[in-house]
Amino acid sequence: MVTIANSVTEFSGTQGLNNWYYGYYDGPFASSDFQPMTEYVGATWLVDDPVYWTSLTALGGHPNGIFTGEGRLPVEQWAVRRYISEVNGEITVTGIIADANPRGGNGIIGHIFVDGRQVGLYNIANGDVNGISYTVTTNVRVGSVVDFAIDPKNSDDPFDGTTFTAEIDYNSSPPLPTISLGNNITVREGNSAQTNVNIPITLSRPSSEPIRVNISTANGTATGGTDFTPLNRSITFSANSTSANVTVPVRGDTTVEPNETFFVNLGNPVGATIARGRTQITINNDDLPPSPQPSISIQDARITEGNSGIRNMTFNVRLSGRSSQTISADYITGNGTARAPSDYDARSNPISFAPGRTTGTISIPIRGDTLFEPNETFTVSLSNLRNVRAGDIRATGTILNDDIRSRNINSLSLGKSDSIPELTTKALDYADLFGVDTGV
Repeated sequence: MVTIANSVTEFSGTQGLNNWYYGYYDGPFASSDFQPMTEYVGATWLVDDPVYWTSLTALGGHPNGIFTGEGRLPVEQWAVRRYISEVNGEITVTGIIADANPRGGNGIIGHIFVDGRQVGLYNIANGDVNGISYTVTTNVRVGSVVDFAIDPKNSDDPFDGTTFTAEIDYNSSPPLPTISLGNNITVREGNSAQTNVNIPITLSRPSSEPIRVNISTANGTATGGTDFTPLNRSITFSANSTSANVTVPVRGDTTVEPNETFFVNLGNPVGATIARGRTQITINNDDLPPSPQPSISIQDARITEGNSGIRNMTFNVRLSGRSSQTISADYITGNGTARAPSDYDARSNPISFAPGRTTGTISIPIRGDTLFEPNETFTVSLSNLRNVRAGDIRATGTILNDDIRSRNINSLSLGKSDSIPELTTKALDYADLFGVDTGV
């Protein structure tokens, strides 16, 4: 036999705590007539005080009769303490019912109902302060309603204070409470650090003894130590508690992968049984596949040489699209018909593009002179590309000659004996000297 309820020690100001409820009947005086009290003052449940006498305390209560006093309304009300069963099987109810105010009146009647069926009836005379020690054995099921009602015998309210206690014993071992994990959980992975997943664990009812259970993780498509921190330990519910929580850290990364799962399991309970022993945790991937890398290209350039000093030849470098990453490359010049350092300054440097930028330039110093010479070329080449694909990575720089070819005018003379071809040649030489276009 195990005690599962006690009306005195479990009395409280909270409806439903420990399965006890506090209310009254006001006709037709049966379980279906139960109405909860709503006032709780000074460790006493009341019904519209001071309109009615109806009340309940830890040790008993007071009904309201049709003959009343002190300004109370003459309405019959039974004070009722209710217990909701959590067991199936046989129970034994024991307690005391007695007159707590022997100064007058005609006594009270105590009733015990189980699911509306009367299983105890006790007529207590006025002044009977010793009352009756009662014992009732009956069968209940989970959810059965057990009511302890104080009937005023119609009258004499001021003197109907009543002692009415109840202890309920279960005549076989009560079923153990059950432990359950919460529902399946989905969590966003994150790109770094870790996210703690909170996993609730609940008991079906409080227990007077501590309850222990082991909790552990198991791999699914997610791997312990890589995607989450493994867990394997025991937790304890202290006496009368019904909830606990554990956390499992999920590790973030930037790897593009499918959603992954792992499991949290309960095992080896002590003092309880397991109802829901597995929860699935889903880690939602939040990483995006990288966009296709843009390509890099350098364009040809040209500049007039000049007669002295330095001019910069500018090469435009372009990306085919934007990137969220920093892009860089190395460039280097190479001789062609133009030679460094006489025609240009050799260069070997990096060029970079901040995220989102798509254009850049490379400047190469060109050295001017007064020498008549053909147009000359050199190259600029890109290499060591980072976060970018190769497009046209070699450009030609053309140095445009702007110098006139010189002639010794003293050597140019026309004589009577010159032939037509010779005259033509000399004319061209003069034209070349003075920059005249002969059309030849």
